[in-house]
Amino acid sequence: MKRSRKKRTLSITIIIIVILIIAIARLNKLAYIISGYQSKELASWVFLAHRDKDSVLRNDLNFFPINLANATIDRNDSAVISSVYGLGKQKAIYRAGRGATLLSGANEVIVKHQAYKKPSYPNINPDTVNWPQGNKDAFLDKDTSNINYTRLERIINASFDNADTARKTNAVLVLYNGKIAIEKYANGFNKNTLHTGWSMTKSIINTLIGIAVKHNLVDIYAPNKIQEWQQDDRKNINIDQLLHMTSGLEWDEGYGSVSDVTHMLYTEPSCYAYAINKPLQNKPGSNWYYSSGTTNIISGILRSAINNDQEYLSFPREQLFNKTGMHSMVMETDASGNFIASSYAFATARDWARLGLLYLHNGIWNGEEILPKGWVEYSTKGSEVTNLEYGAQIWLNQSQKEMPNCPKSMFYFDGFHGQRVFIVPSHNAVIVRLGYSEEGLFDFNLWLKNILDCLEKKHLGAI
Repeated sequence: MKRSRKKRTLSITIIIIVILIIAIARLNKLAYIISGYQSKELASWVFLAHRDKDSVLRNDLNFFPINLANATIDRNDSAVISSVYGLGKQKAIYRAGRGATLLSGANEVIVKHQAYKKPSYPNINPDTVNWPQGNKDAFLDKDTSNINYTRLERIINASFDNADTARKTNAVLVLYNGKIAIEKYANGFNKNTLHTGWSMTKSIINTLIGIAVKHNLVDIYAPNKIQEWQQDDRKNINIDQLLHMTSGLEWDEGYGSVSDVTHMLYTEPSCYAYAINKPLQNKPGSNWYYSSGTTNIISGILRSAINNDQEYLSFPREQLFNKTGMHSMVMETDASGNFIASSYAFATARDWARLGLLYLHNGIWNGEEILPKGWVEYSTKGSEVTNLEYGAQIWLNQSQKEMPNCPKSMFYFDGFHGQRVFIVPSHNAVIVRLGYSEEGLFDFNLWLKNILDCLEKKHLGAI
């Protein structure tokens, strides 16, 4: 009897120990994700966007569980080190022209010495070059434009009511008939401040793939050449399916816990390598599921197609940013040298607006065909598989499910915490909103409807 009790006690003790080991391991992984998020974002905001550390911690990173981390900034090393009560220590480093990179266990010396050619910028003063290539003569003439400015200004001003810390707006810009109708920034921000795009970066990689198609670098319908996929049904996945997020690859996009997306972004030195190792769950082309992993696979495919790291890293600037006046735009890379196309690009509000303007003008910029003919139509065409809500790395309003009071023809770039660029062909408008908003707390449907009504002068009264 006593021996039986001892066995039971021993068994219970072993079970408790195993549970504790699992819990500690999971807690440590969660700590890596939390500290990785904080160190990467803080490094970008401080070294790339030149914002004050305390302001970033107070306004952009002050939410659970990210606010559990504690960060140290090393300005001599251009680095940020974070941990959660000593657990999950992570380091992010900043390199000029490449932004901040989370090391995630990669060799820091190797990462710092990766081949890189400094970006080439045109030797011009943008304030002396006409809009949209530069900033000269950028604003509409209020006296001759068909806009209800009195009401529009009230609507925009109301969106900067930052008393509610869960829905802070940092920048709003409205383009109408190709020029700036209104532009406003929160305290501490201005036209030169860089803003994170989060998943709006996905729309940049779609643009770059369009350019690659134009240069015959890729065929979006051809079988893929990913070596790791050639021995199973993943060999049937093509770029078109990756762009539309119908690859069929298994993926968990949950941001509230340890998931595929948080694991990929904050614990892996190569987002591409992590994403391509996911197994097939559905037949390619048959099912839609939002996946940041597929976007980073596209980034890796572009790198392979260019087949020269120097040219890959300068491809966005030389083929897109410089040609469209988006000189502030920076796409950030992971420790392996791939652009993290799912999540990391920084630019001024005006440059995010320029990206929208390129799509409004069907890929043509100052008479030059940046995107191949038909690419914008392809990118903004919905299907039953995507519930008419998603195109090629671009969100659609064809179902009007989320924004029933806005035009069906509207499409938009959508980023975490309320980063948005809305392209509204029916009104010849591009509307940018950047800031921090918890899920669902900013009513984009009503906000956009009110703005678009002002452009048409439908409502002349109060808000």
